[in-house]
Amino acid sequence: MNWLIAQVFLGVLLLGLLTIVIFFIFKSIFAPKKISTLKNYLKTENYKAAINLAKDILSKDKDNLEAHYYLANAYYKQGKYELALIEYKRAEKKGFYDKIDEKELRERLGELYQKIDNNEEALKEYILLTKKYPSNNLYYFKAGELFEKLGKEQQAIKFYHNSVKLNKSFVPAILNLGILLFKSKNYTEAKKFLNASVLKDPNSNEGYFYLGLLEKNENNFKGALKFFEKSARDKEYKVRSLMERGVILMAQRKYDDAALELNRALKNCDMEGNIKINIRYVLASCYEFKRNITEAISLWEEIYAINPSFKDVTEKLTDYQDLRVDDRMKDFLTATDTDFLDICKGIILNMGLNIIEFDILTNDSIEFFCLAPDSKWRNMKKRPTIIHISRRNSPVDEKVIRDLNEKMRNKNVIKAYVITSSSFSKLAVAYAKERPIELIEKSGLQNLLNDSKT
Repeated sequence: MNWLIAQVFLGVLLLGLLTIVIFFIFKSIFAPKKISTLKNYLKTENYKAAINLAKDILSKDKDNLEAHYYLANAYYKQGKYELALIEYKRAEKKGFYDKIDEKELRERLGELYQKIDNNEEALKEYILLTKKYPSNNLYYFKAGELFEKLGKEQQAIKFYHNSVKLNKSFVPAILNLGILLFKSKNYTEAKKFLNASVLKDPNSNEGYFYLGLLEKNENNFKGALKFFEKSARDKEYKVRSLMERGVILMAQRKYDDAALELNRALKNCDMEGNIKINIRYVLASCYEFKRNITEAISLWEEIYAINPSFKDVTEKLTDYQDLRVDDRMKDFLTATDTDFLDICKGIILNMGLNIIEFDILTNDSIEFFCLAPDSKWRNMKKRPTIIHISRRNSPVDEKVIRDLNEKMRNKNVIKAYVITSSSFSKLAVAYAKERPIELIEKSGLQNLLNDSKT
Protein backbone atom coordinates (compact mmCIF):
# COMPACT_ATOMS: atom_id res chain seq x y z
CA MET A 1 0.00 0.00 0.00
CA ASN A 2 2.79 2.36 0.94
CA TRP A 3 4.50 1.43 -2.29
CA LEU A 4 1.39 2.50 -4.25
CA ILE A 5 1.15 5.84 -2.44
CA ALA A 6 4.82 6.55 -3.17
CA GLN A 7 4.30 5.79 -6.85
CA VAL A 8 1.30 8.16 -7.00
CA PHE A 9 3.22 10.92 -5.22
CA LEU A 10 6.18 10.48 -7.56
CA GLY A 11 3.86 10.64 -10.56
CA VAL A 12 2.24 13.87 -9.34
CA LEU A 13 5.66 15.37 -8.68
CA LEU A 14 6.91 14.51 -12.16
CA LEU A 15 3.72 15.92 -13.68
CA GLY A 16 4.21 19.15 -11.76
CA LEU A 17 7.81 19.44 -12.84
CA LEU A 18 6.81 18.74 -16.42
CA THR A 19 4.17 21.48 -16.24
CA ILE A 20 6.73 23.98 -14.93
CA VAL A 21 9.20 23.03 -17.66
CA ILE A 22 6.50 23.36 -20.33
CA PHE A 23 5.52 26.75 -18.87
CA PHE A 24 9.07 28.11 -19.03
CA ILE A 25 9.55 26.65 -22.52
CA PHE A 26 6.34 28.35 -23.59
CA LYS A 27 7.45 31.57 -21.91
CA SER A 28 10.90 31.49 -23.49
CA ILE A 29 9.42 30.87 -26.93
CA PHE A 30 6.38 33.14 -26.95
CA ALA A 31 7.28 35.97 -24.51
CA PRO A 32 10.18 37.23 -26.64
CA LYS A 33 7.86 37.20 -29.64
CA LYS A 34 5.40 39.36 -27.70
CA ILE A 35 8.19 41.78 -26.66
CA SER A 36 9.33 41.95 -30.29
CA THR A 37 5.77 42.76 -31.33
CA LEU A 38 5.59 45.37 -28.57
CA LYS A 39 8.75 47.06 -29.90
CA ASN A 40 7.30 47.09 -33.42
CA TYR A 41 4.13 48.75 -32.16
CA LEU A 42 6.27 51.50 -30.65
CA LYS A 43 8.32 51.92 -33.85
CA THR A 44 5.15 52.31 -35.90
CA GLU A 45 3.69 54.68 -33.29
CA ASN A 46 0.78 52.33 -32.59
CA TYR A 47 0.85 53.26 -28.92
CA LYS A 48 -2.63 52.03 -28.05
CA ALA A 49 -1.81 48.52 -29.26
CA ALA A 50 1.55 48.67 -27.46
CA ILE A 51 -0.15 49.56 -24.18
CA ASN A 52 -2.70 46.76 -24.52
CA LEU A 53 -0.02 44.19 -25.33
CA ALA A 54 2.25 45.35 -22.50
CA LYS A 55 -0.61 45.09 -20.03
CA ASP A 56 -1.41 41.61 -21.33
CA ILE A 57 2.21 40.52 -20.79
CA LEU A 58 2.25 42.00 -17.29
CA SER A 59 -1.03 40.30 -16.38
CA LYS A 60 0.79 36.97 -16.81
CA ASP A 61 4.22 38.15 -15.64
CA LYS A 62 4.03 41.22 -13.40
CA ASP A 63 7.82 41.37 -13.01
CA ASN A 64 8.59 41.55 -16.72
CA LEU A 65 11.17 44.31 -16.85
CA GLU A 66 10.91 44.94 -20.59
CA ALA A 67 7.12 45.12 -20.52
CA HIS A 68 7.23 47.83 -17.81
CA TYR A 69 9.87 49.76 -19.73
CA TYR A 70 8.09 49.68 -23.10
CA LEU A 71 4.73 50.41 -21.47
CA ALA A 72 6.38 53.49 -19.94
CA ASN A 73 7.68 54.48 -23.40
CA ALA A 74 4.19 54.19 -24.85
CA TYR A 75 2.68 56.32 -22.09
CA TYR A 76 5.49 58.87 -22.52
CA LYS A 77 4.83 59.16 -26.26
CA GLN A 78 1.13 59.73 -25.54
CA GLY A 79 1.96 62.51 -23.08
CA LYS A 80 0.68 60.51 -20.10
CA TYR A 81 3.67 61.49 -17.99
CA GLU A 82 2.43 60.43 -14.57
CA LEU A 83 1.67 56.90 -15.80
CA ALA A 84 4.99 56.81 -17.65
CA LEU A 85 6.84 57.78 -14.47
CA ILE A 86 5.19 54.96 -12.53
CA GLU A 87 6.24 52.36 -15.12
CA TYR A 88 9.78 53.73 -15.48
CA LYS A 89 10.19 53.52 -11.70
CA ARG A 90 8.99 49.90 -11.76
CA ALA A 91 11.52 49.09 -14.48
CA GLU A 92 14.29 50.96 -12.65
CA LYS A 93 13.70 49.15 -9.37
CA LYS A 94 14.73 45.82 -10.85
CA GLY A 95 18.27 46.97 -11.51
CA PHE A 96 18.80 44.82 -14.64
CA TYR A 97 19.68 46.78 -17.76
CA ASP A 98 20.83 44.14 -20.21
CA LYS A 99 17.59 44.33 -22.22
CA ILE A 100 16.65 48.01 -21.79
CA ASP A 101 18.42 51.33 -22.32
CA GLU A 102 19.44 52.55 -18.85
CA LYS A 103 20.66 55.88 -20.26
CA GLU A 104 17.29 56.65 -21.81
CA LEU A 105 15.50 55.37 -18.70
CA ARG A 106 17.36 57.76 -16.39
CA GLU A 107 17.01 60.67 -18.81
CA ARG A 108 13.27 60.11 -18.86
CA LEU A 109 13.12 59.79 -15.07
CA GLY A 110 15.02 63.07 -14.71
CA GLU A 111 12.71 64.80 -17.17
CA LEU A 112 9.49 63.43 -15.64
CA TYR A 113 10.50 64.26 -12.07
CA GLN A 114 10.97 67.86 -13.22
CA LYS A 115 7.51 67.88 -14.78
CA ILE A 116 6.01 67.19 -11.35
CA ASP A 117 8.43 69.65 -9.65
CA ASN A 118 10.32 66.94 -7.82
CA ASN A 119 13.68 68.54 -8.47
CA GLU A 120 15.49 66.62 -5.74
CA GLU A 121 14.75 63.24 -7.37
CA ALA A 122 15.49 64.65 -10.83
CA LEU A 123 18.86 65.87 -9.58
CA LYS A 124 19.73 62.39 -8.28
CA GLU A 125 19.17 60.96 -11.76
CA TYR A 126 21.38 63.54 -13.50
CA ILE A 127 24.16 63.23 -10.93
CA LEU A 128 24.09 59.45 -11.51
CA LEU A 129 24.24 60.09 -15.25
CA THR A 130 27.31 62.35 -14.82
CA LYS A 131 29.04 59.49 -13.00
CA LYS A 132 28.10 56.83 -15.57
CA TYR A 133 28.73 59.10 -18.58
CA PRO A 134 31.33 61.68 -17.40
CA SER A 135 32.07 62.93 -20.92
CA ASN A 136 28.49 64.09 -21.58
CA ASN A 137 28.38 67.84 -20.86
CA LEU A 138 24.58 67.97 -21.10
CA TYR A 139 24.17 65.97 -17.88
CA TYR A 140 26.37 68.41 -15.98
CA PHE A 141 24.33 71.28 -17.42
CA LYS A 142 21.02 69.68 -16.35
CA ALA A 143 22.39 69.04 -12.86
CA GLY A 144 23.54 72.69 -12.70
CA GLU A 145 20.05 73.89 -13.63
CA LEU A 146 18.52 71.76 -10.88
CA PHE A 147 21.02 72.93 -8.27
CA GLU A 148 20.12 76.50 -9.27
CA LYS A 149 16.39 75.82 -8.91
CA LEU A 150 17.04 74.38 -5.45
CA GLY A 151 18.89 77.57 -4.47
CA LYS A 152 22.33 75.92 -4.32
CA GLU A 153 24.18 78.45 -6.48
CA GLN A 154 27.74 77.38 -5.70
CA GLN A 155 27.05 73.75 -6.66
CA ALA A 156 25.31 75.01 -9.80
CA ILE A 157 28.38 77.09 -10.72
CA LYS A 158 30.58 74.01 -10.27
CA PHE A 159 28.46 71.86 -12.59
CA TYR A 160 28.11 74.64 -15.19
CA HIS A 161 31.92 74.95 -15.16
CA ASN A 162 32.23 71.21 -15.80
CA SER A 163 29.76 71.42 -18.67
CA VAL A 164 31.72 74.28 -20.27
CA LYS A 165 35.01 72.41 -19.86
CA LEU A 166 33.57 69.47 -21.79
CA ASN A 167 32.02 71.66 -24.49
CA LYS A 168 33.38 75.18 -24.82
CA SER A 169 30.78 76.04 -27.46
CA PHE A 170 27.71 75.09 -25.41
CA VAL A 171 26.09 78.52 -25.02
CA PRO A 172 23.36 77.62 -22.46
CA ALA A 173 25.99 76.53 -19.91
CA ILE A 174 28.24 79.53 -20.70
CA LEU A 175 25.32 81.93 -20.33
CA ASN A 176 23.95 80.42 -17.11
CA LEU A 177 27.43 80.39 -15.62
CA GLY A 178 27.91 84.08 -16.47
CA ILE A 179 24.55 85.02 -14.94
CA LEU A 180 25.19 83.10 -11.72
CA LEU A 181 28.66 84.62 -11.39
CA PHE A 182 27.09 88.07 -11.83
CA LYS A 183 24.52 87.32 -9.11
CA SER A 184 27.39 86.10 -6.91
CA LYS A 185 29.10 89.50 -7.50
CA ASN A 186 32.06 87.88 -9.23
CA TYR A 187 31.88 90.55 -11.91
CA THR A 188 35.24 89.93 -13.59
CA GLU A 189 34.51 86.25 -14.27
CA ALA A 190 30.88 87.03 -15.09
CA LYS A 191 31.90 89.49 -17.81
CA LYS A 192 34.19 86.89 -19.36
CA PHE A 193 31.45 84.27 -19.72
CA LEU A 194 28.69 86.72 -20.67
CA ASN A 195 30.86 88.19 -23.43
CA ALA A 196 31.61 84.64 -24.60
CA SER A 197 27.89 83.83 -24.71
CA VAL A 198 27.01 86.75 -27.01
CA LEU A 199 30.14 86.18 -29.11
CA LYS A 200 29.13 82.57 -29.79
CA ASP A 201 25.44 83.45 -30.12
CA PRO A 202 24.81 87.04 -31.31
CA ASN A 203 21.09 86.48 -30.68
CA SER A 204 21.63 85.76 -26.97
CA ASN A 205 19.42 88.61 -25.75
CA GLU A 206 19.56 87.33 -22.18
CA GLY A 207 23.34 87.66 -22.38
CA TYR A 208 23.03 91.25 -23.60
CA PHE A 209 20.62 92.05 -20.77
CA TYR A 210 22.96 90.82 -18.05
CA LEU A 211 25.91 92.54 -19.71
CA GLY A 212 23.82 95.70 -19.51
CA LEU A 213 23.27 95.14 -15.78
CA LEU A 214 26.98 94.52 -15.33
CA GLU A 215 28.00 97.71 -17.16
CA LYS A 216 25.34 99.68 -15.25
CA ASN A 217 26.75 98.31 -12.00
CA GLU A 218 30.19 99.60 -13.05
CA ASN A 219 28.69 103.01 -13.98
CA ASN A 220 29.54 102.49 -17.64
CA PHE A 221 26.22 103.99 -18.72
CA LYS A 222 27.14 104.28 -22.39
CA GLY A 223 27.95 100.56 -22.61
CA ALA A 224 24.89 99.62 -20.56
CA LEU A 225 22.54 101.59 -22.82
CA LYS A 226 24.00 99.82 -25.86
CA PHE A 227 23.45 96.35 -24.37
CA PHE A 228 19.93 97.15 -23.15
CA GLU A 229 19.06 98.43 -26.62
CA LYS A 230 20.01 95.00 -28.00
CA SER A 231 18.20 93.00 -25.32
CA ALA A 232 15.06 95.12 -25.85
CA ARG A 233 14.63 93.34 -29.19
CA ASP A 234 13.59 90.22 -27.30
CA LYS A 235 9.96 90.05 -26.15
CA GLU A 236 10.90 88.47 -22.82
CA TYR A 237 13.47 91.18 -21.97
CA LYS A 238 11.91 94.17 -23.73
CA VAL A 239 10.09 95.64 -20.74
CA ARG A 240 12.95 95.25 -18.26
CA SER A 241 15.48 96.55 -20.80
CA LEU A 242 13.43 99.68 -21.50
CA MET A 243 12.98 100.27 -17.77
CA GLU A 244 16.74 99.96 -17.20
CA ARG A 245 17.39 102.40 -20.05
CA GLY A 246 14.95 104.82 -18.43
CA VAL A 247 16.70 104.56 -15.06
CA ILE A 248 20.11 105.22 -16.63
CA LEU A 249 18.86 108.21 -18.63
CA MET A 250 17.39 109.63 -15.42
CA ALA A 251 20.76 109.25 -13.73
CA GLN A 252 22.20 111.28 -16.64
CA ARG A 253 19.48 113.93 -16.09
CA LYS A 254 18.05 113.24 -19.54
CA TYR A 255 14.51 113.28 -18.22
CA ASP A 256 12.69 113.65 -21.54
CA ASP A 257 14.51 110.66 -23.04
CA ALA A 258 13.99 108.71 -19.81
CA ALA A 259 10.25 109.39 -19.83
CA LEU A 260 10.06 108.19 -23.44
CA GLU A 261 11.73 104.85 -22.63
CA LEU A 262 9.71 104.34 -19.44
CA ASN A 263 6.43 105.01 -21.25
CA ARG A 264 7.44 102.43 -23.87
CA ALA A 265 8.13 99.96 -21.07
CA LEU A 266 4.74 100.67 -19.50
CA LYS A 267 2.90 100.17 -22.81
CA ASN A 268 4.66 96.87 -23.47
CA CYS A 269 4.02 95.50 -19.97
CA ASP A 270 0.83 93.45 -20.28
CA MET A 271 0.74 91.74 -16.90
CA GLU A 272 -0.03 93.69 -13.74
CA GLY A 273 2.61 92.98 -11.11
CA ASN A 274 5.77 94.23 -9.40
CA ILE A 275 7.54 95.13 -12.65
CA LYS A 276 4.67 97.30 -13.85
CA ILE A 277 4.34 98.99 -10.45
CA ASN A 278 8.09 99.71 -10.43
CA ILE A 279 7.92 101.19 -13.93
CA ARG A 280 5.09 103.50 -12.80
CA TYR A 281 7.09 104.53 -9.75
CA VAL A 282 10.26 105.33 -11.73
CA LEU A 283 8.24 107.18 -14.37
CA ALA A 284 6.50 109.19 -11.64
CA SER A 285 9.92 110.14 -10.25
CA CYS A 286 10.98 111.19 -13.74
CA TYR A 287 7.90 113.40 -14.07
CA GLU A 288 8.62 114.83 -10.61
CA PHE A 289 12.11 115.84 -11.73
CA LYS A 290 10.58 117.39 -14.84
CA ARG A 291 8.14 119.28 -12.59
CA ASN A 292 5.24 117.55 -14.34
CA ILE A 293 3.67 116.93 -10.96
CA THR A 294 0.16 116.31 -12.29
CA GLU A 295 1.33 113.27 -14.28
CA ALA A 296 3.41 112.08 -11.34
CA ILE A 297 0.42 112.24 -9.01
CA SER A 298 -1.69 110.29 -11.49
CA LEU A 299 0.88 107.47 -11.49
CA TRP A 300 1.23 107.51 -7.69
CA GLU A 301 -2.55 107.20 -7.43
CA GLU A 302 -2.51 104.18 -9.74
CA ILE A 303 0.16 102.55 -7.58
CA TYR A 304 -1.72 103.42 -4.38
CA ALA A 305 -4.89 101.76 -5.72
CA ILE A 306 -2.95 98.50 -6.20
CA ASN A 307 -0.53 98.62 -3.27
CA PRO A 308 -0.96 101.48 -0.74
CA SER A 309 2.21 100.45 1.13
CA PHE A 310 4.50 100.54 -1.91
CA LYS A 311 7.66 102.49 -1.04
CA ASP A 312 6.83 106.14 -0.21
CA VAL A 313 3.78 106.55 -2.45
CA THR A 314 1.49 107.50 0.45
CA GLU A 315 3.98 110.17 1.57
CA LYS A 316 4.27 111.49 -1.99
CA LEU A 317 0.52 111.89 -2.31
CA THR A 318 0.39 113.58 1.11
CA ASP A 319 3.22 115.96 0.23
CA TYR A 320 1.54 117.05 -2.97
CA GLN A 321 -2.06 117.14 -1.76
CA ASP A 322 -1.89 120.96 -1.65
CA LEU A 323 -1.77 121.01 -5.43
CA ARG A 324 -5.48 120.21 -5.52
CA VAL A 325 -6.50 123.21 -3.40
CA ASP A 326 -3.64 125.72 -3.54
CA ASP A 327 -3.07 127.19 -7.00
CA ARG A 328 -0.07 129.28 -5.93
CA MET A 329 1.70 126.24 -4.45
CA LYS A 330 0.84 124.29 -7.61
CA ASP A 331 2.40 127.02 -9.75
CA PHE A 332 5.48 127.05 -7.50
CA LEU A 333 5.98 123.29 -7.79
CA THR A 334 5.15 122.84 -11.46
CA ALA A 335 6.58 126.03 -12.95
CA THR A 336 9.17 125.96 -15.70
CA ASP A 337 12.69 126.97 -14.71
CA THR A 338 12.13 130.54 -15.93
CA ASP A 339 8.77 130.92 -14.17
CA PHE A 340 10.20 129.35 -11.00
CA LEU A 341 12.91 132.05 -10.95
CA ASP A 342 10.28 134.79 -11.34
CA ILE A 343 8.16 133.35 -8.50
CA CYS A 344 11.21 133.25 -6.23
CA LYS A 345 12.05 136.86 -7.08
CA GLY A 346 8.50 137.86 -6.19
CA ILE A 347 8.82 136.17 -2.78
CA ILE A 348 12.07 138.00 -2.02
CA LEU A 349 10.79 141.39 -3.11
CA ASN A 350 7.72 140.85 -0.95
CA MET A 351 10.09 140.19 1.98
CA GLY A 352 11.45 143.71 1.46
CA LEU A 353 14.84 142.59 0.22
CA ASN A 354 16.82 143.84 -2.75
CA ILE A 355 18.33 141.16 -4.98
CA ILE A 356 22.00 141.76 -5.82
CA GLU A 357 22.78 138.43 -7.48
CA PHE A 358 21.50 134.88 -7.65
CA ASP A 359 22.88 131.41 -8.27
CA ILE A 360 20.74 128.67 -9.85
CA LEU A 361 21.98 125.56 -8.03
CA THR A 362 19.60 123.14 -9.77
CA ASN A 363 16.23 123.41 -11.48
CA ASP A 364 14.79 122.98 -7.97
CA SER A 365 17.05 125.23 -5.90
CA ILE A 366 18.10 128.88 -6.23
CA GLU A 367 20.20 131.02 -3.89
CA PHE A 368 19.87 134.81 -3.76
CA PHE A 369 22.33 137.32 -2.32
CA CYS A 370 20.29 140.27 -1.09
CA LEU A 371 20.59 143.48 0.87
CA ALA A 372 18.19 144.55 3.61
CA PRO A 373 18.17 147.84 5.60
CA ASP A 374 19.09 147.54 9.25
CA SER A 375 16.60 150.19 10.22
CA LYS A 376 14.41 152.93 8.86
CA TRP A 377 17.31 155.43 8.99
CA ARG A 378 18.94 156.04 5.63
CA ASN A 379 22.46 156.53 7.00
CA MET A 380 22.49 153.01 8.47
CA LYS A 381 24.29 150.31 6.47
CA LYS A 382 22.23 147.71 4.63
CA ARG A 383 22.86 144.20 5.88
CA PRO A 384 23.61 141.36 3.43
CA THR A 385 21.24 138.39 3.47
CA ILE A 386 21.23 135.02 1.69
CA ILE A 387 17.93 133.41 0.71
CA HIS A 388 17.98 129.74 -0.28
CA ILE A 389 14.71 128.60 -1.92
CA SER A 390 14.06 124.93 -2.73
CA ARG A 391 11.13 123.05 -4.23
CA ARG A 392 12.57 119.58 -3.79
CA ASN A 393 10.10 117.09 -2.37
CA SER A 394 12.63 115.53 0.02
CA PRO A 395 13.42 117.16 3.38
CA VAL A 396 16.31 119.63 3.39
CA ASP A 397 19.27 117.94 5.08
CA GLU A 398 22.01 119.24 7.34
CA LYS A 399 24.57 119.52 4.52
CA VAL A 400 22.56 122.28 2.82
CA ILE A 401 22.53 124.29 6.07
CA ARG A 402 26.25 123.70 6.68
CA ASP A 403 27.16 124.80 3.14
CA LEU A 404 25.00 127.90 3.55
CA ASN A 405 26.66 128.75 6.86
CA GLU A 406 30.08 128.50 5.17
CA LYS A 407 28.96 130.91 2.44
CA MET A 408 27.75 133.33 5.11
CA ARG A 409 31.23 133.37 6.64
CA ASN A 410 32.96 133.92 3.30
CA LYS A 411 30.66 136.81 2.36
CA ASN A 412 30.31 138.31 5.85
CA VAL A 413 26.58 137.66 5.79
CA ILE A 414 24.85 137.92 9.16
CA LYS A 415 21.42 136.56 8.26
CA ALA A 416 20.06 133.78 6.01
CA TYR A 417 16.76 132.11 5.20
CA VAL A 418 16.10 128.65 3.86
CA ILE A 419 12.65 128.30 2.31
CA THR A 420 11.35 124.92 1.16
CA SER A 421 8.12 123.38 -0.10
CA SER A 422 8.96 120.33 1.99
CA SER A 423 10.43 120.15 5.51
CA PHE A 424 13.78 119.92 7.30
CA SER A 425 15.60 116.95 8.75
CA LYS A 426 16.11 116.85 12.53
CA LEU A 427 19.86 117.37 12.09
CA ALA A 428 19.24 120.39 9.85
CA VAL A 429 16.92 121.94 12.46
CA ALA A 430 19.42 121.29 15.25
CA TYR A 431 22.31 122.81 13.26
CA ALA A 432 20.37 125.96 12.33
CA LYS A 433 19.03 126.50 15.87
CA GLU A 434 22.25 128.09 17.20
CA ARG A 435 22.97 130.09 14.05
CA PRO A 436 21.42 133.10 12.34
CA ILE A 437 19.65 130.92 9.81
CA GLU A 438 15.86 130.94 9.72
CA LEU A 439 14.10 127.84 8.40
CA ILE A 440 10.77 128.26 6.61
CA GLU A 441 8.97 125.07 5.61
CA LYS A 442 5.81 124.40 3.57
CA SER A 443 3.24 126.28 5.67
CA GLY A 444 5.49 129.34 5.85
CA LEU A 445 6.10 129.17 2.10
CA GLN A 446 2.34 129.10 1.51
CA ASN A 447 2.01 132.33 3.47
CA LEU A 448 4.82 133.94 1.50
CA LEU A 449 3.23 132.87 -1.79
CA ASN A 450 -0.17 134.24 -0.74
CA ASP A 451 1.40 137.56 0.27
CA SER A 452 3.47 137.72 -2.90
CA LYS A 453 2.26 139.95 -5.73
CA THR A 454 3.89 137.77 -8.39
